[in-house]
Amino acid sequence: MLAFVLALCLGCTQKETPAAPLKINTDAVDFGGLGGEQKIISVTSGTDWYARSSSNWVRILSASGDGGDQPSKCRISVEDNFSGESRTGKIVFSNLGGDKAEVTVSQVSAPDPHVVRGISTVADLMSFVQAVNSEGSVAQYLVDGVVKFNTDIDCSSITEWVPIGTQDIPLIYDVDGNNKTLKNIHWSIDVSRYPMAGFIGVADNVKIRRLSLGVKGGTDKIEFTGNPADKVRAGGIVGRAQGVVMEKVTNAAALEVKGTSATGNNLIIGGLVGYSDPSSLIGGELVSTKGCRSLGDISVPVVAQAGGLVGYNSGTIQNCTFNATITCPSDGTDGPGWVCSCSKAARADIVGNSGYGFVGTTPSMMRNSMMNHRDGYDPEANTVDWTLDAYYDWTAVETRRFHPAATYYHYSCTNVPREIHVVEVDLNDPSIELVTAWAGNSNGEMIPNPNGNANNNNGFNLRERLSDVCARQRSEGKKVLAGVNAGFFDSNSGIGRGFYVEDGQPLYINNPAVVTSLANHIWGLTVFTDGTASCGTKVFSGKFKVGSNEYNFSSVNDTTLRHANADYQANLFTSHYVRQPYSSKPNIISDLAKNVLYVICQWDSDPMKVNSGYARATVKEIKDGRTSPLAVSALPYFTQKNRIGLALSGELAQAVKAAVQVGSKVDFKCDITIDGTSKPIASQVASMFQLMTAGEDASSSPPAGHTIRTAYDPKTFPVVSADRRKVWLVQVDGRDMWYSLGVKSYEMYRIGKKLGGAWVTALDGGGSSSMWAWDPSKNKGGIVGKPCDSRGERSCLNYLLVREK
Repeated sequence: MLAFVLALCLGCTQKETPAAPLKINTDAVDFGGLGGEQKIISVTSGTDWYARSSSNWVRILSASGDGGDQPSKCRISVEDNFSGESRTGKIVFSNLGGDKAEVTVSQVSAPDPHVVRGISTVADLMSFVQAVNSEGSVAQYLVDGVVKFNTDIDCSSITEWVPIGTQDIPLIYDVDGNNKTLKNIHWSIDVSRYPMAGFIGVADNVKIRRLSLGVKGGTDKIEFTGNPADKVRAGGIVGRAQGVVMEKVTNAAALEVKGTSATGNNLIIGGLVGYSDPSSLIGGELVSTKGCRSLGDISVPVVAQAGGLVGYNSGTIQNCTFNATITCPSDGTDGPGWVCSCSKAARADIVGNSGYGFVGTTPSMMRNSMMNHRDGYDPEANTVDWTLDAYYDWTAVETRRFHPAATYYHYSCTNVPREIHVVEVDLNDPSIELVTAWAGNSNGEMIPNPNGNANNNNGFNLRERLSDVCARQRSEGKKVLAGVNAGFFDSNSGIGRGFYVEDGQPLYINNPAVVTSLANHIWGLTVFTDGTASCGTKVFSGKFKVGSNEYNFSSVNDTTLRHANADYQANLFTSHYVRQPYSSKPNIISDLAKNVLYVICQWDSDPMKVNSGYARATVKEIKDGRTSPLAVSALPYFTQKNRIGLALSGELAQAVKAAVQVGSKVDFKCDITIDGTSKPIASQVASMFQLMTAGEDASSSPPAGHTIRTAYDPKTFPVVSADRRKVWLVQVDGRDMWYSLGVKSYEMYRIGKKLGGAWVTALDGGGSSSMWAWDPSKNKGGIVGKPCDSRGERSCLNYLLVREK
């Protein structure tokens, strides 16, 4: 009890430590007559503080600060004083604890109201440097508080350069280069005296804009010499940037390190900035008029943190261009990168930059953007010159020759994080075939094949995946060697975006309205029965004859069958059209219209095939729901593969009904011209755009804003040779930043060209991209590469398979 009472008493008498009082480091500040100069008052206060001025000619640039043990800065400035008399004002500091302090501000009268302010000559430049580094008056060089260059400056008279600002006395004024250039630079900087080295040594909380150092293609050069006692931070524009915003700044002066003992992270050098702190922004906002450029070669003879733009970066680098050569040895940790050597910033802080130079002898690429902390660089958010051959350098990681006319290759790109999978097929060999397959279930292929998933198409969902199709066909005795996902599709309804031909038969033809609305998909990969292939555009024509009368049909196995349609009065369907595809999902139904005329026929011999003339069939059944709708049980779904269904409505139904009966003959014909050419087709899937035409670049033919031109996506695409006898099926992994970057349309063209092709078109991409390949050494096949779908290999709609006959 006594202990409790003592503790209670002690608790009652204990007091909190009072906040530190308000303290300032001076009680008087003097200014010259010209305004714009800044003075810094150091403020220490245990609680938040603020300052106010008693005179409108005294400007408080930072009028408040947080409380704490460390001092903070109050920046003040004054206007020009051309009154002819000196003047005095006061600044009152207060904090939340009620403390107050005063500073007297005095200003003499300006000497000459007509003085030319700013930097106009090399003498002005040298005097300005001296004034900054000695804390003298810089007012003469300021216009509205900003250091301004009035003319280009010829620097040929300067041999040894003293950087503007030091660690103890940093540059604290914004710099407006006024689109002027410092020319004829042949400087040497002694880093033993000035370890923060560059045009500016240290800049603190300033904006530098519209300034050029050196002339592009000229002989301008800065040499960094001497042995420092400590670390070197060297940059063309700024050695150490603290809260610096830099925009529309160019360094075209070469930077060379000579005779220094500093190495590794003790030697940091960058084309624009040596060291950039977390609050710095190099490059300005992401607009084309504000970017910075590094155009001078950088040469470092020892291992260092050397960057084409920034040496060591903790802040933001955006909208900058590197177009020079950086040479520096590497030890695997420190070394050169065209963006920077090392970055501790987030990926979002390094965007919109362009590399068009060299790191050593290698062009600026994604893999040499940084030396370490590479995860801070997003290869999709920055640009290199993708027209260079080096961009497409690759090595073969794996080769599987599973047939004399079919080989699988896995290529890993050298300078870009990209994994490419290729199956090369030689159609000259009659023992190999390139065929199509539509997804199904254990009962076989179904067209359409709905998932009923509101197009939330991830991973496996009811429909067969590529690996399922390949496994099923091999179990059926078909020698599947390889396969890829094929045409674009609507996952929810299970319909394709374009025509589909299998074994010569047109098994899916969109109705004309869909064909018109999906103009992006008028192309396709077509394999003809003569062993040639095409990536051309396709045009459909379907006809049937009853007696001497010929009519058009509009679609095959399309969802138009669900309703009578006044515009499309004749539509075909086959045994692939299944009412209830999945017993586990009884709510998913592929309807047939109940109020139309159905004429069910049986092929007399071979079924209708594309571009092969008329095929004859015999009417086996007629069902008419036009007067009294058919019951569901009476709808003519059928399983016989030798049957063809004709759904008719409107005046066409009336004409056909009057002309046919069970036993009547009906002739059917399907023509699909490819680039105006008509010959028998073996297989066809729809594609999107043609990206290489007869060996020429057509990658810009899609609309400018289309993602195929603008986004790095996983892609599957076929390449066809000039003689149309060889096909390469290409699948590129993507959306895994430093494993594999996807491709854009131009890159698809270049990959196709490198493989030896002349024609390229695009199949489905993104999460649908996948490739399956047989492995003879293991006597089994599987998915190669890494599908990017978060749930794994995706249920697609149709596929291209390579099979041995």
